[in-house]
Amino acid sequence: MPFSCAFPPGITSAVIGMAEGALPHHLAHQRDRAQITGTKVKDDPGSSSTYR
Repeated sequence: MPFSCAFPPGITSAVIGMAEGALPHHLAHQRDRAQITGTKVKDDPGSSSTYR
């Protein structure tokens, strides 16, 4: 099997796995964040609500 057919999927699979594992940890960390005003970021209507 040529190197160019085996290497890219192997690297891509590892990176996708790392991203899938990191996403829940990142979301859990961001869930408790508060702004300088004391408002939680998740409750701010002006912040992005993409990943709620």
